[in-house]
Amino acid sequence: MGSISALSESTIKRILSINTPFFEFGVVNSWKSLLPLIGVCRTWRRIGLPLVYKDVFIDNTNHASIGCVQWRTNVNLILANNLVHLVKNLYIDLNDHSCMCLFLSNANKTFGFDDHRWANVEMLTVKYYENMFIDKVATIGDERQKRMAPQMKAFADAIVKNMPGITRLKLSTFKRNSLGDIFSNTLANSFASQLYLIKSLKAISFTVPRLGANITHLNLWLNPNSEQLLPLINAESLHCIHLFAVPACFSWKYFYSESSEDGCINFRNLMHLRLEFTEESNDIDYCGCRPPTTESDECTKFRVLFPKLEHLRIDNSPRSSDIFYDNEYPEHLKRIEINYSIGAMEMLRQSNIKSFDNFEFYSHFIHLDDEDIFYRSTNHFFGSETHKSNSRMTLNGLQFELDVRRLEWPMLTELLIFGSCEYQTMYALIEKLPLLGKIAVGDLSFNNIPETKLLMGPDPQHA
Repeated sequence: MGSISALSESTIKRILSINTPFFEFGVVNSWKSLLPLIGVCRTWRRIGLPLVYKDVFIDNTNHASIGCVQWRTNVNLILANNLVHLVKNLYIDLNDHSCMCLFLSNANKTFGFDDHRWANVEMLTVKYYENMFIDKVATIGDERQKRMAPQMKAFADAIVKNMPGITRLKLSTFKRNSLGDIFSNTLANSFASQLYLIKSLKAISFTVPRLGANITHLNLWLNPNSEQLLPLINAESLHCIHLFAVPACFSWKYFYSESSEDGCINFRNLMHLRLEFTEESNDIDYCGCRPPTTESDECTKFRVLFPKLEHLRIDNSPRSSDIFYDNEYPEHLKRIEINYSIGAMEMLRQSNIKSFDNFEFYSHFIHLDDEDIFYRSTNHFFGSETHKSNSRMTLNGLQFELDVRRLEWPMLTELLIFGSCEYQTMYALIEKLPLLGKIAVGDLSFNNIPETKLLMGPDPQHA
């Protein structure tokens, strides 16, 4: 058998790439486990260095209990070996106020910005959850942030200057965090024209007119009160859209499709779509499908195409059905998930979707006025014509009794009912739903049930 050293460098690189453990953010040992790769021989060291040192991390050691403010990092090792040019991904996780203060005060020195330019960094992941719950007065935390604001802005500007190649941003912080605003807004607007991916758990105030034409992943919390909800975004390049806190009258006007005709937006590569609307818009005329009452509420109508969509999730309800107006989906989807919105169920019932592999519907307080819509839409999605392998429905707070005679759910495989359900209704459901593998009821009522039906064990007449 030949020696592994006889293999070509490209083959060795391929072997090491496949067997290199993925760096897990926050778990230093996941990076340390890579170090033995570069100690085998000179060839492995030369090939393994880019794999080992592509990730740089800074995070808390949580030694506040012993009065020790520290963080764990491999930055010093990278600087000492002059390997900054190998770094592709930067992870920063600082959730202690003292640690954040010390870090910001020494950021230039920590990264060696005066002597090194981290020009090859492509992804920046930042988690900043300052622990303000220790303060007896909430305003203390606000004052802390005001004092740290200039340092945070200086650090954000230093990243923009010294890491000009960033194309992926992942930002996570508390919503009530002015430092997070400064950091997120500075980075998002500075790198907007070159981003492939942007993920932020805090609303960003965009000041740029548009994102770069190559954006593929959009994962954002929106601020309905901002002057500019979103910049213009190229619909054709997107593979994944997750939007949270979407205002009730959201419109597709923020997306453009240069290769399509006017009034048509083609998400030609989109595979995952999730829209979580603001909760206050729920249950307004079954998701507010009534026409807008004022001119300012009116949503622009577009013909929207999703030719490759596989996963669709809608949480809560839009005020107007115009967001679904003249949309075209694939006839088959892998997964559909609808939460807290019987109106979205009704809107999609009228779409061109014919089948799917998995469907999940979670209802919340469906009013008596929407009873007909409930049976019509659920019968459509859980009926025999929609071929699927798994389908789950959770009913929470129905304002009317289930009428087993009106439901047609032969493809339903799992049913959860929060609240009261009559024993006879549950028994009828089990008899009528042939594929039902699981049923759970929060409160099973035995009103008007003959005593013999409550006996444990088999019926003596049928034993």
